[in-house]
Amino acid sequence: NIHELTFAWCEDQIDTNRAIGVLEGLKPHPNLKGLILKNFMGNQLASWISDLRNLVKLEVRNCRRCKEIPALGHLPFLQYLELAGLDNITCIGPSFYGFDNSDASSSNHSSGQAVTRLFPALKYLILSDIENLKHWMELSVEIIPTDRVVVFPILEVLNIHRCPQLTTVPTQFPSLKDLAISYINHGLPVVTKICSKVITLTHLLLHGVQGLTCLPDWLL
Repeated sequence: NIHELTFAWCEDQIDTNRAIGVLEGLKPHPNLKGLILKNFMGNQLASWISDLRNLVKLEVRNCRRCKEIPALGHLPFLQYLELAGLDNITCIGPSFYGFDNSDASSSNHSSGQAVTRLFPALKYLILSDIENLKHWMELSVEIIPTDRVVVFPILEVLNIHRCPQLTTVPTQFPSLKDLAISYINHGLPVVTKICSKVITLTHLLLHGVQGLTCLPDWLL
């Protein structure tokens, strides 16, 4: 009957292998709806995170040695996702969406025009203080045909804060209403790409965005 758990480690922990084993051993009941991880110093998060099918909220904060974000795209009820203080993350790639080569193969040979929805319930996405993040990749056309997949179908709020090196971002945000970008060094490509297909935007906040001298005409 526990709905939400917070796992918090001391920031001065040294034994990373032990930390990984401990987190793996703390696998919660699959009905868990909220999970918060703080100060975990292992280089990989627990494999069971991607299996929490009833998860509504996930926060991963200050896990500074983590090298990869778990596959989260297929979690059907995930509404709120916050990733903060992940110093070792340089790229958010295809694994984040939950696709691999086997998915591509089965999709390419399947009949019909069924649409796959990734992050189908996600409404809030926050990326904060990921100082070495350079590339947030879009789901590649080579992995799955673009006419058969919808990414972030109902995402309304996107907040990117203190990700100074970020240059590559997705362009599929069909329901985005509230966009906040602050303290990044490559403002022009980031703002342009995110907003290139958005027609639902109602609130835009830009602060400390370098390299952006004017807003594109089509955005206004």
